[in-house]
Amino acid sequence: GNSLSALREFRSALAAAPENVEALVGLCQSYLDAGELKQAGQQSDELLRLAPELASAHRLKAEVHRRRRNRSEALEYARRAVQLEPEEPVGYHILALIHYDRKDYRAALKMVEWGRAIAPGCAILAAQQALILLQMKGGKAAEPAAKQVLQLDMDDDYVLAGVARVALARGQLDRARDLLSNVLRHNANDEDAISLYLLSDPGRYGLLRSQFQFPYWRKENGALGWLGWFGAWSL
Repeated sequence: GNSLSALREFRSALAAAPENVEALVGLCQSYLDAGELKQAGQQSDELLRLAPELASAHRLKAEVHRRRRNRSEALEYARRAVQLEPEEPVGYHILALIHYDRKDYRAALKMVEWGRAIAPGCAILAAQQALILLQMKGGKAAEPAAKQVLQLDMDDDYVLAGVARVALARGQLDRARDLLSNVLRHNANDEDAISLYLLSDPGRYGLLRSQFQFPYWRKENGALGWLGWFGAWSL
């Protein structure tokens, strides 16, 4: 989780062995973690030059394109990664992320389901499934998947933040706050976790919290939810 130290170590490794593929993978991922997309793109290009059939090289290139919002290119590289390594669940995770960014939630859910069929114990895919269901149908539909996630992994920040988002949507403020505290202990600069943590304060930000929760309430309540939305908008 310490991307700056990781960058230093991977650079040292590459100084000793400039074409070490594992070090290039680590360096590229560390640049992504640090938000340095230009350098991550350069390293992913170098990886593809050295190892054009390496699935992780295509996954990293897909993630660079996704963060740059080049979604068609991201899909192309992500699909190639899955073709090269169909048993690796991270490939399905990235494909689902790209579809999610495009607001194609059904396609995203399908990718996650394919990945979970191959790797049913993958907590990241389970958390991603909960987040997609939250977006499609609201917190009530997502809650069973979110509960299952913590039986698989209690340490991964993506997993903890995903379950916390579902808990916050359901009004479970203490649960959300506990989960987000763990995320922030790992990375105090995680902006999404900070925002959600603030919203989980029961004594503050009630109006903002209701704005966060209302779209999920509307989705899980069908026609009643749409009537509530129309009434609130009219008011």
